[in-house]
Amino acid sequence: MFILKIGEIFILPPPQQDLLLAQRNINRLIRFNKQFLYYSAADTEKIELNIKMEKLDLFTSNVCENFSLLMNKKKIQFSKDIQLNQNETWFDTDKLDIILYNLLSLALKDTAQKGSINIQAYSTIRDHEDYATFKITHTYLALSDLTHELTHDKIEHLSGNINIGLAITKQMIELHRGQLEFSTSKNERSISFKIPTSYKAYQDLNPVISNNTQENINYLKNKLEIEEEVLVNLKNLTKETDKKSTIIIIDPDHDLRRILKQQLSTFFSIKEFSNAQTGLKNIFKLSPDLIICDTFTSQPFTGMDLCKEIKKSLSHSLTPVIILSGQPSESERALCYKAGTDSYIAKPIDINTLLIRVQNLIKQKIATLESVPTPINRFTKTINKGKDIFLNEIKTTVEKNISDPHFGVNELAKGLNISKSMLYRKLTNSINLSPNLFIKKIRLLRAIQLLEETTLNISEIAEQCGFNDISYFGHTFKKEYGISPSSYRQNFHKYSNRNG
Repeated sequence: MFILKIGEIFILPPPQQDLLLAQRNINRLIRFNKQFLYYSAADTEKIELNIKMEKLDLFTSNVCENFSLLMNKKKIQFSKDIQLNQNETWFDTDKLDIILYNLLSLALKDTAQKGSINIQAYSTIRDHEDYATFKITHTYLALSDLTHELTHDKIEHLSGNINIGLAITKQMIELHRGQLEFSTSKNERSISFKIPTSYKAYQDLNPVISNNTQENINYLKNKLEIEEEVLVNLKNLTKETDKKSTIIIIDPDHDLRRILKQQLSTFFSIKEFSNAQTGLKNIFKLSPDLIICDTFTSQPFTGMDLCKEIKKSLSHSLTPVIILSGQPSESERALCYKAGTDSYIAKPIDINTLLIRVQNLIKQKIATLESVPTPINRFTKTINKGKDIFLNEIKTTVEKNISDPHFGVNELAKGLNISKSMLYRKLTNSINLSPNLFIKKIRLLRAIQLLEETTLNISEIAEQCGFNDISYFGHTFKKEYGISPSSYRQNFHKYSNRNG
């Protein structure tokens, strides 16, 4: 924290939450200013589309997220059903931001406390063209100005503050070659529009194609300049691992994810998600090398919940987790570390600090994995504790009959020409394992070997190791090693290629 001295007056900087509130108000004023400029220019000059490729689903989620605090304050149930194409599509981000902001603002203004607002957004295809449909449904105040205007279909001749917003919204939608529609029932109103999302749909309008990105405000502490030493270390890490490590970024803010991706994608393979639950599902699918996640304190499933799930997973417990906090505090920091967080970083982020943490945590994970003995090493060490020839004879006998699912304690004792009680006593005295458990471990040891050294499928490996039932094989393997056979093979080859 810095203190500014003016004369004899010491001025403390405002708290982080006040800065965020101020920034939201500044953005709101900028948005209103743009709207009035568009509105005043509508009759005198043609307003052009300024389209670019963006991920519409993430863009929409980000706009909605800005309303969550206002909805909570008014005790409105705000639900979102966003099923848009996850690929990048063509639209004017500036104007669609105005459209969605105005319609959600009007719905918020026209909904009583403890009412409900729902936004649906989904992709459709019609006549081989891609479209995005948006529908906002809300309970409404029976005698509101907006109810009167919409009921009497006066959108084309609007006056007053509410009507100016609707007029601009209607204009922006039509500029996108869409149409604003509405329907009103006894208790609910729906406002909807549909716009095309392909470049072909706008081509004859000669739209301006924008390469500009939005300003990187309030996300990074300093300029986007990475220190030379950090760059060198990151390049060396990429050389050491022989390929890009995978990082998953989970944050509700689309712009922050975009900025972090820009900064990290040179050195790492980046995957990004907007909420913790979706992120967790993809962590188990993608097995990343590191996770960067927001606290998501306002959500039912938080960043700390995600961290707990990762750390209790046997196959992902070593994956480092960095938590980003927009409202950092010592109590939250303590809770995050209690949940198993490897690093806690406050927003706005110092990019060099983040990159150093990322680099160190990935190197630490690799070193840990190299130092942890594999299942083969662990069991081999157990067997080697027995110094007598008899133990090797038991192992050899089991291996000769390993594909026989009926080979058990009776067959092993018979093959060694000793009684079952003698077999049990010798094994437990030597390595503290029962004959049944010893046979099972030898079967699983062979399974590990086949997973690492062959391309046999799981069913074939199960059969060669004496398991008739592939489901029982998978259950037994996971119970023993804490990971499924297929995941073990995937992880083995991943780290073998990296270190080999």
